[in-house]
Amino acid sequence: MQKHTPSPEILAGATSLLMPFFPGITAISLLEALKQTEKPVESKTEKLLTKKEYAEKRGCSVMTVHRLIKDGKIPSVKISKRLVRIPSSALNIDFNKVGGQ
Repeated sequence: MQKHTPSPEILAGATSLLMPFFPGITAISLLEALKQTEKPVESKTEKLLTKKEYAEKRGCSVMTVHRLIKDGKIPSVKISKRLVRIPSSALNIDFNKVGGQ
């Protein structure tokens, strides 16, 4: 696995942002702390679907998708106050059987 070292500009910016919380922090101490806590990151990214995309793929209406999210029958990710996305893995959920129905 290839390890990446942040650029000096990134280190300087991060150091200045952390300074109020960690007085005396330096770019070198930040870099050393990052190296100590470095863990392999899984690159498992899942496509997030809009309510409309999910509805089209499942053959139902957008209102049905909205209701299923509200009822907790399918998972969702709230991006902002009005922006909701549905993980593509939710396409495999048989929502007719979820919740004991």
